[in-house]
Amino acid sequence: MMLLDDWVRSKIGKYPIHGLSLAVADRGEVSRVYTYGFSDVRRRRGVTPSTLFQAASISKPVAATAAMIGGAQRRELALDAPIARALPDWRVCNPFDEPVTLRRLMAHTSGMVGDRYGTDDPNRPLPSAAAQIGDPCFPSTIVREPGSAYVYSPHGYAVLQAAMERSYAEPFARTMRRLVLEPFGMASSTFEPVSAEVADGSVALPYDSEAFDRGEQRPISNPPPAYRALASGGLWTTPSDLARFLSGFQTALSGSPIGDLTPELAAEMVGCELGFTANVGRGFRRCFGHTGHNAGYLSLMLGSVDCRKGVVIMTNSGPPMEFSGEYRAFHFINELAEFLIEQAGWAE
Repeated sequence: MMLLDDWVRSKIGKYPIHGLSLAVADRGEVSRVYTYGFSDVRRRRGVTPSTLFQAASISKPVAATAAMIGGAQRRELALDAPIARALPDWRVCNPFDEPVTLRRLMAHTSGMVGDRYGTDDPNRPLPSAAAQIGDPCFPSTIVREPGSAYVYSPHGYAVLQAAMERSYAEPFARTMRRLVLEPFGMASSTFEPVSAEVADGSVALPYDSEAFDRGEQRPISNPPPAYRALASGGLWTTPSDLARFLSGFQTALSGSPIGDLTPELAAEMVGCELGFTANVGRGFRRCFGHTGHNAGYLSLMLGSVDCRKGVVIMTNSGPPMEFSGEYRAFHFINELAEFLIEQAGWAE
């Protein structure tokens, strides 16, 4: 059987990868961690197991976990209640009889549209979620009947974030640490933006994968861009921490609660695809997880439904947000996940 190092070396020269970190989970433990390449190409800072990457949309299932816990604890955050209960001041234009709910926001069936969200100067405070959804440019018009169709909308998670900030009366990052990051053992993770220039390699700087063949060594920005919709794409983390998140979920699915996440809530999230996506990517059956793409970052998180195994892959090579072609780096991530799953013996 080919060793992982040999496989990566045989592939990495063919794909635009600057830095790579991955973790393998097995029966509730982070069993293996591997790193390759650079977090800072110009300074030749190598990726380490503690290097932080931006999780991009993998933030969504982490945020949805907190929303599920909140829905079980607080009347205003009940999953199937109209969103007006949680956000009475939000002026949403909904011409349909069916209401927008937290459940539908998490499942991308709220009827909201828009697949891009704004970036901000990381050296300045981010606007609150309430300010974001109150902005005249925010897509507050519901264009499809809520509950009728899946339309991927990161903006729905800005609404979810606003509901949680209002209910808990504290910054979203603090709520996330208390409800999810600490109980799941994600000590390195944060929803706080990176707010200063990084020179020590502790954070993987973002690189344009489409400029890789030109030998471009400048990051897209330093510090990396800040994403105002924290619940949608603002998590900074490591593959090891996300592997702990997967393992915690699998523990809950097996019948043991993790913090305030009960087995019933975990099963509902996975079964109804609330935050998670089932069967992510080609060839990944009986899996739950999510992918992530922000400017200069690509990632993949997969957990098995049938056994307590998982893989997390993160790279600081990704196309710019406005890029609309084939993501060559993502082909590499998919192939790597397939290789890891085959080695671990949990793919069907």
